[in-house]
Amino acid sequence: MWNYLQDKKTHVMSIMALRGGLLAKKISLLNAQIWNIMDTMSTSNGLPTVKDLPQANLPWSIRALNIPSAWSDTIGRYDGKAVKVAILDTGIDTKHPDLLHAFPSGNDWYKDFTGSGTIADQHGHGTQIAGILAALPNREGVAGVAPGINLYVAKVVTGENSHSIQIGTDEQLAAAIRWAVDQEVDVINLSVWSSSPLPKAEAEIRRAYRKNIFVVACAGNHYQVQDSIEYPARYNEVISVGSVGRDMEVSEFSSRGAQVDIVAPGEDILTTDTGG
Repeated sequence: MWNYLQDKKTHVMSIMALRGGLLAKKISLLNAQIWNIMDTMSTSNGLPTVKDLPQANLPWSIRALNIPSAWSDTIGRYDGKAVKVAILDTGIDTKHPDLLHAFPSGNDWYKDFTGSGTIADQHGHGTQIAGILAALPNREGVAGVAPGINLYVAKVVTGENSHSIQIGTDEQLAAAIRWAVDQEVDVINLSVWSSSPLPKAEAEIRRAYRKNIFVVACAGNHYQVQDSIEYPARYNEVISVGSVGRDMEVSEFSSRGAQVDIVAPGEDILTTDTGG
């Protein structure tokens, strides 16, 4: 019964946020929330559709890609058919209020592969990536690309206060990819990199490819020479993503090379962080 009520609450929260409502306050003692809503929303019948958020409240990256135009077709699928995205990164803040709606019920949606014994995100990068993908829009201007997705999280990187998101070992990454495939996810996101080949991970990436799972990886953030794509973005089965700034020009730090498939906003992105 609790899971059912929690799912219904999450459904309502998501629709309110995506219709332009802003979470004003949480009352923990009553397990209640106070929301600010627009007049058009307060007079609607049953909140049946998703309306565009005010553009001023959206991150520049969301506006630049015209993401809200797709939300009415992709958000609100709380019937078990939501797209499942695996984030293989530094872990996640499991209590972040802007991400709770994206966590499946139970304990099968996360796993540590670093030996740290916890999925907690001491670094912050994994929580930031989760927000870029799935955060509910809030009054601070954070909004995920696809708040209706379900997140599956594998911790493959440890460390604190470091700009380097380098993969721990090939074996750890391979095990995490295998786990994600076994969870039957639709997308595997790898915003991590290695300067060396990853043969074991490559084999698991090919397995994911054969199962029609999209594997997406950052091209790298260490541009020094023209051919500077990192692994696993170098592999043919991976969609390699470079970075652009507000001017829609390639970021100075973004790795370059023939293996880059697409680019996306990668600078000055307002997103979730550990601790709320």
